[in-house]
Amino acid sequence: MLGGQYQDKIINNFIYIYIMNNYEKLLVEFLGTMLLVMSVIMSGNYLVVGATLSIIILLWKHISQGAFNPAKALAMAYAGIIPQEDLIPYIVVECLGAIVGYEIADNLIKFLK
Repeated sequence: MLGGQYQDKIINNFIYIYIMNNYEKLLVEFLGTMLLVMSVIMSGNYLVVGATLSIIILLWKHISQGAFNPAKALAMAYAGIIPQEDLIPYIVVECLGAIVGYEIADNLIKFLK
């Protein structure tokens, strides 16, 4: 039992340190994925989606390498563009960003009808 408490503290401290050292990258991935999903749902126009993705990548690529998609993050980690230890956090925040983006877009569409 005692070992479990120390193990939990070590894991929690590691997660806290990782997030505090990488919060900018994680925030950019979250926001970029959220905006991308919102543009897909709200516009449905491939030109708008492409323009949105281009702008997001131009604005934030220097911070997080511009994955904004779990499949692309996996490919970028495999190619060595992003560190492999960043892969799981990227996928988690991108999925959360997609969920939040969907909910915001869905509620805006319902509100505007």
